[in-house]
Amino acid sequence: MADETKLKEVGEGGQETGKDKDGKADERSEKRFTDLTEKLKNQDEQYKKELQARDERIANLEFDNAFKGVESQYPAAKELKDKIRERVKAGLPVDEAAVVVLHSEGKLDTGEKIAHENEAMRSMGGSADTMAPLGSKRVSDMTPDELRAALLEEERKGTFRYEPD
Repeated sequence: MADETKLKEVGEGGQETGKDKDGKADERSEKRFTDLTEKLKNQDEQYKKELQARDERIANLEFDNAFKGVESQYPAAKELKDKIRERVKAGLPVDEAAVVVLHSEGKLDTGEKIAHENEAMRSMGGSADTMAPLGSKRVSDMTPDELRAALLEEERKGTFRYEPD
């Protein structure tokens, strides 16, 4: 029975070298080492894929949350959401990416229309707004003179018509 037992070769420090006394490598332990190495590599790759997928989901959620604010500010951005997402992935903040994409597509509303409307609401001869824009005050808060002026203005624009019975 002593002959059937293979003696292991001992290297420096008293540790086994993994070879039989004959100098042959122990095939079973070598196979086990190779299998474990492969398993470790596969687990590492799977872990990296899962982390990447998680990071992508988080980035998509953050983009969607930030895009809601941009979408309310620039309604045309909804049509170009994918192009804006590409710019964000390239490193731009969502609002800047939206402005860049909307401008390049010619759909950026710069607010010139609003500026002209505000200009028309200013009274002559002063730099301060002396007349409040219509609709900014509730009817119950208006004085009779303000209410009359607002109604006359609406009638002049053609948006209000008084027809007595």
